Amino acid sequence: MTYSTTSAKPDISDTGLKGFLKWFQREQPNLYKQVAPALAKKYPRAFSDYNQSLAQDMGHRRSMVSMGFRGLGDDSAITDITFDSSSLQVPTSVTSAVDTADAANAGTTDSSVTGWLSSLIGGLTQGALAVNQVKTAQQVTQLQLQRAQMGLPPLNIDMSSLGVPTVGVGLSASTQSLVMWIAIGGGALLLLSSLGKARVK
Repeated sequence: MTYSTTSAKPDISDTGLKGFLKWFQREQPNLYKQVAPALAKKYPRAFSDYNQSLAQDMGHRRSMVSMGFRGLGDDSAITDITFDSSSLQVPTSVTSAVDTADAANAGTTDSSVTGWLSSLIGGLTQGALAVNQVKTAQQVTQLQLQRAQMGLPPLNIDMSSLGVPTVGVGLSASTQSLVMWIAIGGGALLLLSSLGKARVK
């Protein structure tokens, strides 16, 4: 099935998981608020690009501080300046202010991440949308996740133009708890799968 990409909303140029999450945040902001923190806890490696760039930035700042001490007066007695990175305190507000979508990896995305996201989002939409809306939402989400897996940007699809409304703020307690159960179930399936592979070897 093909979908119109003539949305009036701006294109999202980011690729992979980063692009998908930005699209999903745009289309379903309230569901995104449920999915994003669960994803970050389940697959921290899906944010390794951000963590690596943060570490590189910290290293660059340390070297700049070290260079700043050179040339101030007589520095002949200074042989080396080192910093213990663990002693550098990064305010928690800095990390918490970074949106999950901005911190996500670009490029190709592991199939285990997209598969888990598909299950989670599918479960949440079933609890919040009508049957025909769920089918459309799942098809579009699956298409966008396939593109994320291949390292492509999301198509500029406006889900509301396809009859899929934005899910309201007040998700029921049962719908919210679904996030937890799907996360637990996904973890159990991965564990069983890895145990099965280990037995085959």
